[in-house]
Amino acid sequence: MPPTSDQVERMQQLLAQEVDSATELRTLLKQEQQVLAEDPAKIESVARSKYELLRQLEALHEQRRRVLADAGFTSDRAGVERYLNACANRSLKTAWEQLLSVVAECRENNQVNATIVAHSRRAIRDTLALLHGANPAAATYDPTGRTSDTGISRSWAKA
Repeated sequence: MPPTSDQVERMQQLLAQEVDSATELRTLLKQEQQVLAEDPAKIESVARSKYELLRQLEALHEQRRRVLADAGFTSDRAGVERYLNACANRSLKTAWEQLLSVVAECRENNQVNATIVAHSRRAIRDTLALLHGANPAAATYDPTGRTSDTGISRSWAKA
């Protein structure tokens, strides 16, 4: 049985809200990238905003899951695709495709930010190692995958 007009309308509203929230998240992730590169002290504010947006997206996803379940569809991607095919509503399918596209961009931006954070952490770790007299280039990995100092140089700590 195809979804009811009320279910289709509710899904249209939810997808529009999800696209808006995901677009806002994409913008925030780009802002986070800039803050990470230029002014890391502001990261806490960006992180709070990101957390709130993620909570909002989670709530919208849960509502979408309920609409799908009420119409007899699963909430995974295949279930949404079957729902969209059953609706035969082009604007609904367009909204879904737009949501997928924005979410993919968010994923890419988040990966870039994670790389920036990893590089920053590595630079801080290396600087601290030098200050403690270790040679960061001489670090090796222990059996658990953690870096371990070989203790080759202690000259900076003595200076």
